[in-house]
Amino acid sequence: MIEPASLVDPSAPRPIAAITGVSAVHDPRPPLTRALGAAASALHLDSAAPADGVIVSAGADGTTAAAAISVAASARTPEVARAVADELRAQHPTADRITVQVRRIA
Repeated sequence: MIEPASLVDPSAPRPIAAITGVSAVHDPRPPLTRALGAAASALHLDSAAPADGVIVSAGADGTTAAAAISVAASARTPEVARAVADELRAQHPTADRITVQVRRIA
């Protein structure tokens, strides 16, 4: 019998929610952008929602990969934020900027 753990590719990107200490993943877009995205969705217009809690955007300053998370109260917030940033960097190596917002510690 094959062990399930042996089926997991360790080099594959892992979801942000799977990182130890992350208790929830949120939409990293600003509130107004989220509201406009919800309105566009209700009107059946195309809008770019984040994939797996990560949004990648390009601007004049370069490319940014962003995530917003809640951290478990039992975890050390700086270490969790660093782990999320490291995972974003691994998933998006060409990004010029990595942003991790800690929205809640619960």
